[in-house]
Amino acid sequence: MCLSAAFLLLTLCGPSFGQYLSRFNMAGITGSVQFDSVQQTAAVNLSGPNIETCGSFNLTLTEFPVMYGHVAQPCEKAHIGERVFMLSVNSSVSVVNISQLLQQIPNLEARSLLVESCNGIKACAGVIAESKVITWQARFFSVVAGNIYLRQVLGQPNGTLLSNLVSLNQNNSSFSNMSIFLSRSSAASCEALLGSLNPNSLIKSGQLMVGNPLEPVKSRLEIPSLDAGFRFALFKPSAEYTCSEIRLLEPKHVSALIDMRGVKGNIIFHQSSPFDLTTLSLNLTNLNRRVGPYHVHLFPTPQMRSPPESTCSNDNVGGHWNPFDVNTQPPVYPPAPGSTHDYYETGDLSSRHGLLSNADDIQASFTDWNLPLFGQNSIVGRSVVLHQPDGTRFLCSSIGYPGEVVTARAIFQSPVVGTILFTQLKENPYSDVSVFLDLSYGRPNTPATQKHHWHIHKYPISTETDNDEGCCLSTGGHWNPYNINTSVSSYNVNCRPECPFACEIGDLSSKHKMLNLSANVGKLPSKNFFTDTTAWVSGLSSMIGRSVVIHGPNETTPRIACANITLLRFPSCQTGSWHGSGTSGGNVNFFQLSPQGPTNIHVSLTNLEAKAGGYHVHLLPVTSGAEACSNENVMGHFNPYGVNISTSPSPGNGTVDQYEIGDISGKFGSLADQNQFENHYKDSNMPLSGPNSIIGRSLVIHYRNGSRMQCADITAMNSDGYWIIARAIFNSSVKGKVILSQQSFPDGSFSDVTLLVDLRESNTVNVTNASWYITESLVNGTVAGCPGNGVIYNPYNMSAQSSNCAPLTYLACEVGDLTSRHGSVSLTQRQLFTDANLQLAGDYTVIYRSLVLKVGNKTIDCADIVPGSLSAQQMFPSMTKFSRYDFRKRVADVLGVPMSRVSILPGSFSTMEGGKCQQVTFLVSGDMSLQKLSAVKDSEMMGMYKQNELCVKSGVAGFLTSHCGTVHVFTLTIIYLLHSLLVRWTSQ
Repeated sequence: MCLSAAFLLLTLCGPSFGQYLSRFNMAGITGSVQFDSVQQTAAVNLSGPNIETCGSFNLTLTEFPVMYGHVAQPCEKAHIGERVFMLSVNSSVSVVNISQLLQQIPNLEARSLLVESCNGIKACAGVIAESKVITWQARFFSVVAGNIYLRQVLGQPNGTLLSNLVSLNQNNSSFSNMSIFLSRSSAASCEALLGSLNPNSLIKSGQLMVGNPLEPVKSRLEIPSLDAGFRFALFKPSAEYTCSEIRLLEPKHVSALIDMRGVKGNIIFHQSSPFDLTTLSLNLTNLNRRVGPYHVHLFPTPQMRSPPESTCSNDNVGGHWNPFDVNTQPPVYPPAPGSTHDYYETGDLSSRHGLLSNADDIQASFTDWNLPLFGQNSIVGRSVVLHQPDGTRFLCSSIGYPGEVVTARAIFQSPVVGTILFTQLKENPYSDVSVFLDLSYGRPNTPATQKHHWHIHKYPISTETDNDEGCCLSTGGHWNPYNINTSVSSYNVNCRPECPFACEIGDLSSKHKMLNLSANVGKLPSKNFFTDTTAWVSGLSSMIGRSVVIHGPNETTPRIACANITLLRFPSCQTGSWHGSGTSGGNVNFFQLSPQGPTNIHVSLTNLEAKAGGYHVHLLPVTSGAEACSNENVMGHFNPYGVNISTSPSPGNGTVDQYEIGDISGKFGSLADQNQFENHYKDSNMPLSGPNSIIGRSLVIHYRNGSRMQCADITAMNSDGYWIIARAIFNSSVKGKVILSQQSFPDGSFSDVTLLVDLRESNTVNVTNASWYITESLVNGTVAGCPGNGVIYNPYNMSAQSSNCAPLTYLACEVGDLTSRHGSVSLTQRQLFTDANLQLAGDYTVIYRSLVLKVGNKTIDCADIVPGSLSAQQMFPSMTKFSRYDFRKRVADVLGVPMSRVSILPGSFSTMEGGKCQQVTFLVSGDMSLQKLSAVKDSEMMGMYKQNELCVKSGVAGFLTSHCGTVHVFTLTIIYLLHSLLVRWTSQ
């Protein structure tokens, strides 16, 4: 929002002048000082032993406002500036004349008031207008770097400019001052403005001091008329101008949804700007005196676990958020309550505001002086934990974000495994970035190491294959869009968490801290959480499309692990066509808006005719036919945690963990007596990813008597995804099929794989379950070819049957080890699994490998995994060196698609025609016309890979023939049919 739009809000809402308030809660001093510029008085009402015993003390006005929770010593001169006026106060409760103060300093807003007691104790508080204040921000990175804030009291024409700027000259010199200009230009961006800049159109607003990274300098300007329409701020540190867009700094309003163990409600945090106090609001029911302390903890909550309280474990959410390392040991740590907020950990809410021990329900609001929602110490994206009175963790919830977010993800697979998530408000590059890491060594016998540098690098991995030995070298240098000189010795001194503007944008280890790595997969040592104030996740030249590189231990330079940064597409799905005896229409949508946020469920149903009762997610997708919704087809409710429904509360009265995952009507109420029904729910126990995902299953609406009325498949929705289908057909000792489906995305990322299994043992094998795994290579579709002890597909060199491998720590598993991630597979009934460790495209595709079934040490059957999506073979003259990258790029160019849609299938490269020709098989993700695909073989764009008269595929030229002679060329209709097999089973 530009300055002009917010300016209209100021002028429309009317003036309210002259009242300013300083509220103290620091260094044992509490109370307030209220300034009335009309009466020219200051009403002092302070308490605390440090001033009550003094008789008289001083109140000193300083240049800059306090930024609460940002630094350990906020009252230092470096933070609140020079003293500009001093008042002598004879009593802690008194009224002081401030006429002389107002003559010298008519604008008191956005300053600090410093209390100095006779024994040297200091406490400070911001002087903030009691009327609404609008804040804007501009951010500079090049030559002169830092933040500029513009503040304007509602209804007043004047405003205040605050800055905190450093010079990035490598000799640590400071500019004595720098002129700041404002522009009303309608240019679309700074680049556009500078490209056609008329200096005469700029408005010079004054001069700002500029410090150096070791000694930042703040400045303040009074702007008599903060004119509507200012959109850009500019400096001219040299012959060229540098520019920044002025953006509205939106207040932050975030919440933690509480819906666990019978307790419902929310905890809301609100902060208008970094200069304002935070408001904490509690609205909780059914506590029943089961809860005592409550705190902000380090990490966001994972998906709901069973039992639900294990979600809140130390391994999952860590300890209290304590950025200033406050000593919590008695007698140093004061008992609660009784001390001011600065004496407690930032996350220790109950010590500051009181325990919840005697509450059945609570609705309360508190002001907090040490709970920032802005900056490096922000609590946004972390979690809240409510403890039992004895301290045991009882329930928890992630703290959400103040708006729509975009998240980038880096997935590490060897030797480091895990993920890094970067989350930022969408379309707001100035907003803070939450950085959540869960990284460890995948192999359990790897020794722990310390002090690893980690950075965002300029390029993605771009070697021939993603597992090439030198793949991390292909990522180039650090992401450094503002060309910070890192070769000078001063860089290591200047670049530090306290001055991130002096760092390369991608230098995460210097902006935050170096990493320690161990083999504790998914445990507390693997996790870190930072708030980055200078990076950006989306938009022009963002981090997406780059990579993260982890370097060697003890600050050594070798690159030991790397991963591409791709967009995390929050999963979403909806019901499809309805089957069954009912006549209702509409749909149910499921979607997430943040990486650890709840699932939103939007129910919009029509023509229920007051016949419906409950509705649930069921285990399996629909099989079309007269009995589409029968138990035989879709089975029962989805209940992976085995919740005993006899203990579940009545519909709509419990919390989401007290019901089966799939029991929507149990959680939120039934459809009884409804004809048209529309509602929206938030469910923190309805996974859309991972092993307990509901995607690919079905939703059943029941009649009021419990019989099944209608059912529909739950189908994934992603607008930019391309479906890949594969299948393994068993036709020997075991009969049936396994169909695999996945979406690939243009940036090279993938969705989870859904495995729909329908296997039955034949008369020759009298077993009901089997272990299952994927092997390295094909078995040519015959039982005789089944490997007795085939090599499990393990491209990342994880330990076999590792103690680190589990359904929730799947990256530490061998890719092909399906049993360790999902358990044994049934040979008596259909099943559906969701797997986040398989790929159907790319260098690590499992297509053209084999699926093996074993009972004990005996292999009972196997089948090749073959493509159902479009695939073809290209034959071309032999060459000494084949480039996978170049081949894929050329095929993609011919087809006019992203290169990520083209995969070379494993084991497909072969020599033909007595060594004169070579042949390669490739797969194309998503929809593709046969006409386009057939153009590849003869296209001039294929260059050296173009077929010639000698190198021509016999049979259907250019297209893939399977081992059994079946042509794997599918029209668009067939591709859709194969995809539907995931959600609507059809006979072979």
